[in-house]
Order: sequence, then C-alpha cells, then structure tokens
Amino acid sequence: MDAALGRDARRDACDELARRLVTPDGLTTATLLERTRGAASDEGPPPPSAADVAETIAARYLGDTPAPIGIWTPTTPDTEDCDVAFERDAAATTRDWWPPHERLATKRSLLPLRVILLGESTAAGWFYAPTLTPATVLAEHLDASRGRGIYEVLDLTMVNQQAGDLVELAGAALQLAPDVLVVFAGNNWPQRLPSFPGATPADAARAADALRAEGMAGLRRVAEDATRTQVQDTLEILGRVADAGDVALVVVIPEVSVDWSSDRPVPWLPGDGAARWHAAHAKALGALEIGAWPAAAEAARAMLALDGGVSPTSHRLLGDALAALGRVDEARAAHRDAVDARAWDNVPPIPSATSVVREAILAGADGWDYTCVDLPGLRVVDPGPASDHPLFLDYCHLATDGMRVAMGAVAAAVRRLVESEPGAKSRRPAPGAPMVTPSVDAAVRFMSALYTAHWGEPPDLGGVPRGCRAREWLRAALRAAPDIDASLRAYVAERGVPAGAVLSAERQRLAAALPELERLSTLDDGLDPEMVNAIREVLAAAGRPLAPAVEERLIRHHGVAHGPVDLIHPRYHWRSLDRYDGGCFGYGARAFYRARWPVSQFCLVGDGIRGARLQLTARLPRVETARSGDVGLEVNGEALGGAALRHHWSRAVFEIDADRLRRGFNRVTLHWPTLPAEGDAALAQILRRLEQGQPTDLHPAFGEIAVLRATPPARP
Repeated sequence: MDAALGRDARRDACDELARRLVTPDGLTTATLLERTRGAASDEGPPPPSAADVAETIAARYLGDTPAPIGIWTPTTPDTEDCDVAFERDAAATTRDWWPPHERLATKRSLLPLRVILLGESTAAGWFYAPTLTPATVLAEHLDASRGRGIYEVLDLTMVNQQAGDLVELAGAALQLAPDVLVVFAGNNWPQRLPSFPGATPADAARAADALRAEGMAGLRRVAEDATRTQVQDTLEILGRVADAGDVALVVVIPEVSVDWSSDRPVPWLPGDGAARWHAAHAKALGALEIGAWPAAAEAARAMLALDGGVSPTSHRLLGDALAALGRVDEARAAHRDAVDARAWDNVPPIPSATSVVREAILAGADGWDYTCVDLPGLRVVDPGPASDHPLFLDYCHLATDGMRVAMGAVAAAVRRLVESEPGAKSRRPAPGAPMVTPSVDAAVRFMSALYTAHWGEPPDLGGVPRGCRAREWLRAALRAAPDIDASLRAYVAERGVPAGAVLSAERQRLAAALPELERLSTLDDGLDPEMVNAIREVLAAAGRPLAPAVEERLIRHHGVAHGPVDLIHPRYHWRSLDRYDGGCFGYGARAFYRARWPVSQFCLVGDGIRGARLQLTARLPRVETARSGDVGLEVNGEALGGAALRHHWSRAVFEIDADRLRRGFNRVTLHWPTLPAEGDAALAQILRRLEQGQPTDLHPAFGEIAVLRATPPARP
C-alpha cells in the first residue's frame, strides 16, 4: 500500500491496462495475446471423437432400458413378455416435422425385412407429405420387385434435421430391430461461416488467418473444410452405430436442382474489384436480355476472374449463357459450381448438398462399410416446371417423378445388399410416377410457385420483371386442378388485408387449401407484387380474371392516398430476398435499410387518381474516405430525378405526379452511385473485426436508407 496515495499499485496498473485495452488497437492486442495463450496452454479437453460419440450412442440405445425415438417415447409393458412400444408425443413442439405414426413397435419376425428411412425434408417428402412420401414410394418399388410381405418401410424422417440429430436418431432406431437403415441426407450438412455471437475465438482466428492469406476465397475454404470434417465425422458415427446394431447401412447422396437461382452480391474485393464486378454483372444481364449469349458468357467469366469463384451469381450467369449456346454439359457444371459457391455465404439459407458433401460420402463408403446411392451420378436432367413431369419442386425437394427415380435406385441398392441371390421377379410392372389427387398436386405446385418467386427468381435490378418459372408453376397448378384458382385468389386477397391482421378470413381460407406442413410458408404480410401480378396474368389467360374488389381493398389498406406509408418496412419491399441484410458475420437486424445491389426496389400502392410525395433520408456508407454521389429515382421504369448524397445522412423530397402512378402496384427504384475503390481498406477492417471476434459485414453497401416515406401529395 502506498501511504501517500492510499492506493494499491497493482490497481493503478490494472486501470491503465483497461484504458489501453478499450481502444481498437488494444482490443486487437488483447485478442492476439489470448490466441497465443490458448496455443501454449491447455484450454480444456478436446471434443469427443467420432468413435467415442458412436460408442456412447450405441450404449444408450442397445441396453436394457428403452429410450425415446425422436418424439416417440417408450411405454411400460404390462408384463415381462410384452413388447416395448413407443407412443407419439402429441404435444412435442416439432410434431409437424415428423411422420404421423401414432405408435412404433419392435420387429418380432424374420419377414418382412424392415427398412427404416432416415433423413431431412427431401427424404420426408416436403410439400407432398404426409399424402405422399419417398418412404411410400420406396415401399412400392420393393413390393413391385419382390411381392408384398418381403419388405416393409418405416418412415422416421424429420424436416429440418441436422447431422447431430440424425446420428442420435440412427442409434435410437436400432431399438426397432431394422434390417437396413437408409440415410437420405446431406442437404443440411454444408457449413457456412460461423456467426457472432456464438463463434469461438478459434473460429474467429481461423477466419482471420484465411482472409489474410487467401482473401474471400479463404473464407469459402474454411467453410468447406468445416463441411468436409462434419460429413466425415457423421459418416463414421453412422457406420459405427450401424455396425454395433448389426444393421446394413445405405447412404443416399441427394441430387439438387442445379439451375435453381442462388444469387448473392459479391463480397468486398481488393481495390475497385467490387465495382468492376457489378459493372460486368450489369453487362451480363443486358446481354442475356437481348440474347447475346457469347457476350453474356464473356461478362460472366470476367466476374469469375474478379471474385475468384466465391459468388454463385457469376457461375449461374455463365451457366445460363452456356445453356443458351447449347453447351449442355458445361452449363450443368457451371450451375453446380453455383450451388457450391452459395454454401459458404448462405444467407438466407438454401439447403443443398454440395460437391464437398458428395465427395466425402463417396470416399467414406469403403472405410465405414455402407452402400452408397449416388443420385447425382444418375445424371437425370430435370425438365423443369414447364413439363408435367418435373423432378424437382424447388432447390432440392422432389416432385413425384423425382421420388420415383430416386427411390427406384434406393430399392435396387437395398435388394443387392440384403438378398444373397436375386429372388423371383414379380410379374407386377415397376411402378410409374406416384399418384396423388389432382387437388393435392395443384396445391403442391402452387407452393412451388411461391417458393420460386420468393427464393429462386434472380434479381431483375429494375429491368423487365422475370418470374418466368413461378408463372410456369402456376400454370401447372391450374392444369392439375382448375379449382386451385380459389387458393390463388385467397393468396392475392390476403395481400390486401390491413397490416397485422393475422387471423383474416382470407388467410384462413388459404390455410385450409394447402398441405398442413407448408402453411407457414404463406404466413407473410408482404405485398408480394411479383407473385400477385403473376397470379393475375395466369388467371386472366385462363379466362378467370381477379375481381376488381381485390385491388380496391389493397388500395384502401395500403395505398398512399390514405396516409403515410413506410416503404423500407419489409412489407413494401419489391422482392422477398430484399428483406435479408445478408453477408453479415453475426449482425442482427438493423434499424435502416442497406442496399446490397446497385438498385433498391420498393412497392408503392397508388389509387390511379392522386400522386404522392417521397421523403428520403439516406447516406453513402463510408469505408475510409468521404463519399459523395447522386442517387437516381425511377417510378415504373421512368426517371423522376435525383439527389446528392454524402457519407452522412442527407434528406431529399420527390414529388410524383398523378399521371406517373398506376392504380395498384408501382415500382419505386433507387439507383445508387458506384462503389468506391476502397476494397483494400474494407478488407483490412473486416480482418481487424475478425481478429477481435466482433460481427463484421463481408459485403459492400451501395447506400443506406433511414427513411423512405410516401405521403399524399401536398395540397395546392
């Protein structure tokens, strides 16, 4: 104790250290010290190995005490001679994600041979379940080839299942004495960058080291390495668990819809790379629009040269151009590259098995003694929604023909695995495409139209609206069952209800017409102008136009003539994908809108009589030096004016004359200035935040909007 000051010298030292550490450089230093300390000391036991996990799972479920199987819990037998049964927990929060079995029972006889199907939403038959599932199709294939009574197929799939849940369920399923476990999974296995908070210091350090050494390609590699490790561990656990239960194991590699659009804006690139990428992107889109296929391919290759393959958009555009040139195999390879490039930066998430997943499953077959069914290796081309026999409904979920093809391959693998000699072939013909009622098929195709419009249509960036594939699905729905038009009308009518009216009569009618598992997909209060316009056009072409009252109510509850409208609210974003900030290494929702593309689009509802006033408060986010530039405003593709912006918040007001606004939906488009040539500074900032374990944004923002409010025009 210092008698003169009355303070402990160590306390003074701690206070001074704290003052230094609260600075950005101090935090970086502290993080580096923590990393070096962790490298030199034991920070705790390592995670259990795959072998240890498998041993624990096998011990848990192969003992004398029954344990739950998913949401099915064991019942106590009345006597020792009674079999243990497993009863469904009707109150389980995930009950809608599982098959509808009320009771599971152990197998007590040699025949039928029991095949248990495990897997994610694709294996569960998402969209068609529970009416039709891959499990029922697999049973039909086996019955057709061997006759009834030789095989039974038990469905234990789970929607949204992750790898950790899968291996646990595989162990639990051993209590049902299966002969074969079929694991149809992999779409949920690709790992994206870890988010903050939640990322460990090791996660942050690994990402920082990769970015420093390899740029954004390093971050993609980190995610792919994590995917490969998880898949290898998952397969080892599955193999060991199956071996412990003396059960044959089949692992099915999912195929995905490789031409599904999975666009993402490019992350920061060195120097002016991001600005040049967007210029090449605009050139590629323009060339595709006019059918200049070689020019589109050249522009897409320029994008790839700039981004190093980290953006799926570059691969997709190249694939589109090559397909138009008739170079089918090259186009398919480019589209598959787009699936792979999406996985590392997958926000919002689009589940799809990548090449890393496939390669790891193929490589593990010999080591862990499972039979592999490689669906991508079948090379079956999806004819798409324009056909009455598509293979896919969206990015990975199977249509009826897709189920037939996939489960036919699985049935053949199961028979080769468990039958010592080929049995007498049944006289029954191989099953064709599974049949469902026209009403169910129409509802599923309508859901596919919604998913395509919301998650799979590429951005048009203010040009000619696309939505072609969504319209194809809508037409297919009407062909399947014309009375689906009631559901289409209910969807459009529900867009016009007052904001927050969650129990509207329209929503109830819509929910009643759709499969139970997919109803949540429509619980969206966005105006969805692209989908509404698509439904309007398809119904009109069928001679059943929408009633004028639908538009009248939209105007009454959302029209600018009836009061101020906050256009940056997600309800008024032109596309669903515009709502996602994306590319944020752990950032949550912001209070303002960030523009990820060179244009931002919003939906303004007009009454066809009055104009509107737009109040804009926006800025050009600063990287290192001050920014300035002009933002341009368009309404329905016609230029209205512009405003000068800087790196601090600026205000502007635009008057829209009545003759500029249509009755109903109007597209308001902001054209932002080009990105600054400050990629090096932006990457340095990202690196510092990764080193500090802080949230960071990987993608440039063209602009930010705090206010975009539409009000009735000023009175003269």
